[in-house]
Amino acid sequence: MAVLIHTAIGMLAGLMAGLVVSMFSMRLPLALQREWRVDAHDYLGLPYTPDQAINAKSKWEFLKGSRFLVIEVVCAAIGGILFWWLGISVESVVFALLFWSLITVAVIDQETMYIPDVIVMPLLWAGMLFYALTAPDQLQWHVMGAAAGYCALRWLPVGQGDAKLSAVAGAWVGLGSLLTYFTIGATLGVVVGLVYYCVRGKSEPFPYGPSLVAGLLATVGMQLLRV
Repeated sequence: MAVLIHTAIGMLAGLMAGLVVSMFSMRLPLALQREWRVDAHDYLGLPYTPDQAINAKSKWEFLKGSRFLVIEVVCAAIGGILFWWLGISVESVVFALLFWSLITVAVIDQETMYIPDVIVMPLLWAGMLFYALTAPDQLQWHVMGAAAGYCALRWLPVGQGDAKLSAVAGAWVGLGSLLTYFTIGATLGVVVGLVYYCVRGKSEPFPYGPSLVAGLLATVGMQLLRV
């Protein structure tokens, strides 16, 4: 009975998190775009006129379409599974917040091909802080994992957001599991790239972040399941 209650609470929390993810993933890119435009106009010494196209979206538009439904289902499933497996604990809350944040990153990158530092950098430090408090004897492996994850993609022809996301992966899974993360993420990335090529008939840039997020979710999931 307790397990069912924990699962239900996790799913309810996931549904509420899905609302936040849907809204945040739509509004944050618009806010960043507006900020960049203001900075660019200030740098060039030009008057700034708010772009009506940027401000046109209703604050409730994130509730429309299949996008919202998919995010809700995924976030609810994440919450339910974590609370079912880990119970109601600090660990389950921390990893639920991590997973929901990563879903936000994946959605934003899929829609804009941009991974925002405002989400990624706090996740990086949160990972190292979590292990500093819960497993200080393993902290060095997570610090080295973060460094190795970033360096592995830093000089490859991918976005710098992807490199920072890999640093986040290293901070959370540690150096020892980084290869698993890269294997899953790279494999999914190749498959997605082939699909893009087959659909569009030519080679074009595509968002790599969702594949890396899937690799990180899978790797952390295997660690939690002690696989």
